[in-house]
Amino acid sequence: MIKSILINGRFLTQDLTGVQRVAFEYINALEKYYIDIEIKIVAPQKKYFKSKNIDFRSEIIEVGTQSGYFWEQIELPFFLKNKTDILLNFCNLAPYFYHNNIIVLHDVAFLDNPSWFSQNFIRVYKVLIPKLLKKSKKVITVSQFSKKRILKYYSFLDANKVKVIYNGFTTFEGKKSENLEGKYALMVGSINRRKNHKLVIDTFRKLGGNFKLIIVGNKGKSFDYEINDIPDNVIFKSEITNNELFNLYNHSNIVVCSSLYEGFGLPILEALQFNKKVIVSDIEVFRELFNESVIYFDPLSKESLLQIIKENWSTSNTLPIFDLHNFSWKSSTAALVETLKSN
Repeated sequence: MIKSILINGRFLTQDLTGVQRVAFEYINALEKYYIDIEIKIVAPQKKYFKSKNIDFRSEIIEVGTQSGYFWEQIELPFFLKNKTDILLNFCNLAPYFYHNNIIVLHDVAFLDNPSWFSQNFIRVYKVLIPKLLKKSKKVITVSQFSKKRILKYYSFLDANKVKVIYNGFTTFEGKKSENLEGKYALMVGSINRRKNHKLVIDTFRKLGGNFKLIIVGNKGKSFDYEINDIPDNVIFKSEITNNELFNLYNHSNIVVCSSLYEGFGLPILEALQFNKKVIVSDIEVFRELFNESVIYFDPLSKESLLQIIKENWSTSNTLPIFDLHNFSWKSSTAALVETLKSN
């Protein structure tokens, strides 16, 4: 029986991208479905979300004076030195000098595609990840694809030590509003090289003004460097509310996910709950997760995407209905708790 869990709260100092969203969802589900388990989140005092609404019921323990790698590898284990609780680490890294870690390693994109990351990031991950995997009690990942890639690079791992738990999806509930955007394609996700935004934007530039694209995500410096001009039929939105995102999904004509590489695919699940026609990259992990319930295109070919958008822009969705029941945060959290019990 698990009585208490500690959670590495470094994610509270980071921008809210996919892995941080997973951490939030797991904590919310643990609080909702496992009220008998005491949860404590150990976090830096300097928290990105401190000024925002954090509605966790769990206690947030602020320790140390730093943040980042130093906090995680020095100040966090110093605080934990007399603890015996499981420490859940949802965002790939964990404190090396703690003996009872469980790590969620979402993917190994930093090994498969190192050019997408800063040199400092690559150095830290290449040094720490193998050491952490050796010491951790369990390694959780989010797809069979990611497990296969992890075992390829870290052959010292016993395959039974690596547990696949699919992510859940956020059930959007919102107040329906009038569609003021007209007919549009929607793309949701942080803007970085792996998401392949440039190909989609160039495709919509070629399609012209009758085809509109809305991109929801943070626009970073690396994006500005790669794309210098945005066509008039492409609109960016960031820092939107859940209700705004609900309506963007609800009113969208199609949803596009053009990633070159993923460990999972949360925006695809989000779109499928609205029964939207979803056009996705033909990559291994999406085939594993979504079968024939989405439309695939070659993520290296503008012509492939352009042709598929033209073919599907004005037609109804006749694809098989996707069974979302296997992708709830309730079931994901139940699998997580069972993994903790077996530790």
